[in-house]
Amino acid sequence: MVGHLVIAADTSADWLQEPLPGIRQDLRIIDSRVPVEGEHRWRLYDPLQHRYFNLNHTALELFRCWRHQITPSALLETAAAKGVSATSEDLQALLQLLRQHHLTSEQGREARQNLVSRHKARQRSWWSWLIHNYLFIRLPILRPDPWLDKLMPFADGLSHPYFLRFLQLLGVIGLLLVFRQWDHFQATFLHFFSLQGLLFYGVALAFIKIAHEAGHAFAARRRGCRVASMGVALLVLFPVLYTDTTDASRLRNRAERLGIVLAGIKTELYLAVAATFLWSFLPDGPARSVAFFVATTSWVTSVLVNISPFMRFDGYYAMADLLEMENLQQRSFELGRWRLRQWLFGYGDPVPEASMSQRRIRLLTVYAYGTWLYRFFLFLGIALLVYHFAFKLLGIFLFAVEILWFVMLPIWREMKIWWTRRSDLRWNQPTVRSLVIFSLFLGLLLVPFEHEIQLEATLDTKRSADVFAAHGGQVSDVLVAEGDTVEAGQLLIKMQSPQLNHQLEQTKRKLKLTQAQLDRQGADRKYLEQRLVLERQKSTLLSQVAALESRIAELDVVAPVSGRVSKQIALMAGQWLSTEDVLLNIHDQTGRRVLAFVPESDLSRLVQGSSGYFFSDDGRYQALPVQFETTDRAAISRLEFPELASLYDGGIATRKNKESELVTEQAMYRMTFSVAEGEAISGWRQPGVIVLPGQSKSLIERVITQVLVVLIRESGF
Repeated sequence: MVGHLVIAADTSADWLQEPLPGIRQDLRIIDSRVPVEGEHRWRLYDPLQHRYFNLNHTALELFRCWRHQITPSALLETAAAKGVSATSEDLQALLQLLRQHHLTSEQGREARQNLVSRHKARQRSWWSWLIHNYLFIRLPILRPDPWLDKLMPFADGLSHPYFLRFLQLLGVIGLLLVFRQWDHFQATFLHFFSLQGLLFYGVALAFIKIAHEAGHAFAARRRGCRVASMGVALLVLFPVLYTDTTDASRLRNRAERLGIVLAGIKTELYLAVAATFLWSFLPDGPARSVAFFVATTSWVTSVLVNISPFMRFDGYYAMADLLEMENLQQRSFELGRWRLRQWLFGYGDPVPEASMSQRRIRLLTVYAYGTWLYRFFLFLGIALLVYHFAFKLLGIFLFAVEILWFVMLPIWREMKIWWTRRSDLRWNQPTVRSLVIFSLFLGLLLVPFEHEIQLEATLDTKRSADVFAAHGGQVSDVLVAEGDTVEAGQLLIKMQSPQLNHQLEQTKRKLKLTQAQLDRQGADRKYLEQRLVLERQKSTLLSQVAALESRIAELDVVAPVSGRVSKQIALMAGQWLSTEDVLLNIHDQTGRRVLAFVPESDLSRLVQGSSGYFFSDDGRYQALPVQFETTDRAAISRLEFPELASLYDGGIATRKNKESELVTEQAMYRMTFSVAEGEAISGWRQPGVIVLPGQSKSLIERVITQVLVVLIRESGF
């Protein structure tokens, strides 16, 4: 790690005659780096903590003149004799830096007490430590230097220019082969959707990430740097591998440092090249899917994550090396806060790093604001992630920690600084501008505005009927087509049932036989004795004949209401139908209504009895007057109008449940509106929107209402 600290110094002169503590003998000074912005820099290396600290020329000369038990005044005189113009503030700032990071060799009871007190001040409770560190926790596993030294010949062979050119040639051949079977290449991903495919995917992902970190480690070791540790880091409790290459910061050559930073991405790219070639020769199956994953998804996601300069991954360290700036984020954040305060209040504070050029100051300021914006959405996304993937109580707690600790707390700390510096405010252009903007923002929050409400809606008939077959049967003739106008009772579909016809014929034969037996009663004494039985049998058969004839007559499908035929399924003679099939729908054309759906959050803003306008999506009705009638008391359980669902390009967010029904993502209430009489309306159901006047509410009132709704909803366990 690299330290770059700015510490305020005590200007009192009493300490100038007190002996200075000694400096640890194991500290080392590294040669100066390439000058940036006209300033040479040196490195002070602490091998115990494996940390580096930057020293400017003045601090370096004071460090060289430092002797055990020397007084500050004597040290300043010695430095002045060597031509170093150092002040007591410079010396005290250096002393505080050395003490704060335990770089002095103080002895005695007082020194031990100071060390113990500083140690206790740094101690945290377990919950405080967890809040600060659960986003990123490092778990070192091994000290890899001995292994790296043994495997270095093998790694040198893999990184030999001839071997890399060979891989590049394979990549070109692989791409040509892939383009020849591009459709098959795209379809390879489907093999992942199996247990074996997922297992291969997990193994391949682990191998790729190990290779990525090994690339960093071998690149650092090849340049003579120590690899302090390798292990697993928990990124929001998700395991990722890491490699500590802090020692690379002592390298003077920027190209060498960039080579270490980018080694992981280069390793994945070469693996992708080899996988692209292998894909063309592997048989279909999980192995080929793994090659597809390595050749495409793995390195793309790795580059997108690692190349970002806003988080402390490869892209951040590459940018820091390109700019020759250690502690890039801390220094850019300081410039960003300075620029923000100047723009808002015009304090007139000096630039935190006055030696920088204006171009670099602007670049770092833009970088700071970009990082803040990136982190805001990142922490917000992490908050939603932990809320949804943890059980409810833990999810709510972690969500609150993310929002309050990592988003709101930095803002609160900056606003506290503004409050403490309120005495420095003066009337100037920045303060007037800030006051005007704040007043406009406050007005936007507090002043209620008339706001129209737009609801997803559909224009429908007042009465409609789905037509079913009364009994299962076979179509003999279809007498209507979709779009026809029919009257109530009109025959629509003629149907027959061979089974019923056969039963009727058999029953009539039995009836005829029974009647014949009754007619022969006078000629045969035996039939005369059975008269009562035959009369009862005849009556039963007559009832059966009547029932069968009535059921056969009911097979024909007739219109239950007058209207227009719509949604008619494909029908043809000889087709068998069941009683569960919706054959067609008839819409009554004599009246229309509009059904709208309002979110729960907008219910309180509706004005009961208000009128509005319906606008159809196809532009047929630009402003159709409608009048409010009723609102359902309970939210709908499922959406019956697919044309309004987001899954079918509608405006209501929906998903499908296990029964493939459309379920809304938020509570929606159905509203019914009547259409003014005399409006010329044609066609069937038409989607659109209803525009209604809403109650005037301020933005802050809406936000508070929405927050209360969420809190009440989430309070139930």
